[in-house]
Amino acid sequence: MHAEDPVAWRPWNAAAFAEARRRNVPLLVSVGFFACHWCHRLQGESYRNAQTAALINRHFVAVKVDRELESGLDSALQAFAHRHAGRRGWPVQVLVTPDGHAAAAGFYEPPAAFRATLAGWAKRWGEDREALVAGARAVAASSGARSRPRIAPGAGSVAALRERFVADALERADLLRGGFGSTAKFPSAPQVLALLELQHRGPDPRLAEILRVTLDTMHTQGLRDHLRGGFFRYTADPDWSEPHFEKMLADNALLALAYLRAAGVLREPRYRNVALETLDFMRRELWDARAGAFVAGLSAQSARGIDGGRYRWTLAELAKTLPAPERTLVMRIWGASAASAHTDGVLPREALAPGAAERKLLESAYARLRAARASEKSPRDGKLLAGWNGIALAALSAAAPTDAGAARDAAALRRFIERALWDGKRLRKLGGSAGAGAGELDDYAFVAWGLARYAAFTGSAADRTLGAAIARAAWDEFYRDGWMRQRKPLLAGLEPEAVLSDGYAPSPSATLVLASLRLGDEALAAQARNALALAERPPPEGAFAWATQLVAHLGPE
Repeated sequence: MHAEDPVAWRPWNAAAFAEARRRNVPLLVSVGFFACHWCHRLQGESYRNAQTAALINRHFVAVKVDRELESGLDSALQAFAHRHAGRRGWPVQVLVTPDGHAAAAGFYEPPAAFRATLAGWAKRWGEDREALVAGARAVAASSGARSRPRIAPGAGSVAALRERFVADALERADLLRGGFGSTAKFPSAPQVLALLELQHRGPDPRLAEILRVTLDTMHTQGLRDHLRGGFFRYTADPDWSEPHFEKMLADNALLALAYLRAAGVLREPRYRNVALETLDFMRRELWDARAGAFVAGLSAQSARGIDGGRYRWTLAELAKTLPAPERTLVMRIWGASAASAHTDGVLPREALAPGAAERKLLESAYARLRAARASEKSPRDGKLLAGWNGIALAALSAAAPTDAGAARDAAALRRFIERALWDGKRLRKLGGSAGAGAGELDDYAFVAWGLARYAAFTGSAADRTLGAAIARAAWDEFYRDGWMRQRKPLLAGLEPEAVLSDGYAPSPSATLVLASLRLGDEALAAQARNALALAERPPPEGAFAWATQLVAHLGPE
């Protein structure tokens, strides 16, 4: 995507650091991903601007990173950005010294502000280099994992972690609009899954209320594509009405798993329908039939280059496509009006719940709308990521006992893992790519977890054996009295961590522990129990970020 930029991009590797040392300049590391709205904006406004590119090329070694191919690096840089700038997100630009220490961070800025930031970083490097390097080294030393106190949790400590997690969830929960927090709304799938696990083990009306409101608003409002199925990445507002329109494989697989689990735990059959519709979306728009696996996602931009253009409808388009009764119903259900429809068009949602009689007319309208844009496709990110396909395997395996299509696709994914990703010793990051790098902890953990879920469905010793082999390789490669996300990180100052926090996806360390407890291999289970016996106090963001770690401590029933 960045091949035609005038910026002289390099990949993240040792050669980039060698060039920085030769020129005595810092690295400008820009992390983004294919489907990211603000990444496209920054590229179009700044990275394809000759003046900005000249500034970058003169003062920095420019490194472009795909966060999905360097998830361990991205995690470390996001943690630094949170400490340095008070937030996380993409695109993130990090100033890195030639000896590998992160020194400053920033995010999307309009062109003039972005050039000013770059010029300020260059000026500081030229005038106060030694202080900048010393400060970066000090920050890395103070934030090292081993500086945080460790505890050996017994039953009382696990109970305390559960209590703190529930308290955090109750404090953050938006009981009116669903979700957590009061600004942008994310699916928070790891937390939803953990709350469902707690509710399954001991029903609590407070947790049931959080779960129902959150699951209902996520699937009825703007986070979900009501015409084609699938969930968008997140919404920029607290009402779930203004989504960022990228659709990611990991998000959809995790939400399918959550809705399947919720259907049983909360005794709500409609949640199962949401889950199956989400899996249908995945196989329809993300499936690579040649590989037998899922691609990474769909861009927020339409084929016409309009953000969300595939999903919004202008009043003129609705009038052209729908007969009057259907158009009137659609506008009422969506909560739209001529006055409220801005120039970009209105987005399908259920501001009002349709009645049984209205549902049939609504489905007729949706069929017409789908047909009107049947030829319009969103650009696909065709990477066949190991870890995300592992998450998809877990979701398909959960649906497989009562859904033949899910069982069929799960079997194909299992074959893909063994044929295209696993060489008997190590896991590849990508399938179908000769240049695929080595898998990271995330890849091993999610693939092992998916295989554990699949083996529980099939009852096959061969499936358990494959999952156990990948899990053992992960312990050998990434665990040394703590976890490293990458085998040989180039960023300085990284140390093993006893627990990795949840992000948009579950914690890879806790996920590998869960897989190891479920694969029927006693040696793996013993390793998992030993790792759980050495933990750190919850991170500054609280026990909410340890949702999957809590589930791992609870263990299989």
